[in-house]
Amino acid sequence: MGIIIGLFYIAIIYLRYSQGAKNPIMFALIATIGFITALVLMFIAALQRRKAYGGYIELKDIFQTLFVTVLIFELFYTIFNFVYLKAIDPNFFQKFKEATENMMLKQGMSQEKVDEQMGKLDTDPAKAASASSIIINYLWSVAVSGVFALIISLIVRKKRPPFTNDQTIFQTTES
Repeated sequence: MGIIIGLFYIAIIYLRYSQGAKNPIMFALIATIGFITALVLMFIAALQRRKAYGGYIELKDIFQTLFVTVLIFELFYTIFNFVYLKAIDPNFFQKFKEATENMMLKQGMSQEKVDEQMGKLDTDPAKAASASSIIINYLWSVAVSGVFALIISLIVRKKRPPFTNDQTIFQTTES
């Protein structure tokens, strides 16, 4: 499921970057929809895993499954992000800044206010693509998605009742 979510995430990232360079609001909207959809897919993966376990699953087992899923799809996200911003569209940040500035000016913001907001957007593309930055961003993404994996695990877990009609405590053998 991590691979499926990872491939889905790549498609969403591509759409987000291609639209985000033109419209910052679409960038944020697509990012939000993509993350929510990834969470829904994780929830589906958790339900499938519980079903595979016979309808009952402990927290440890479901969280372990979801955490591996998170490690995989966040790795896909990180690698594609790096490749896109380094090779496919290295000028993305500049286009995004220009689109954001144009949007703020069209909304009637003063140039002073626009300049203040644009100062907050200043990011060095070389620094963003450094090895340490990529590793830190990957770990941060894993941590955030891991928290959601834990929440989903808490929702999906289902303990086996201690005694049920289908469990036999003593087994006898007939000769």
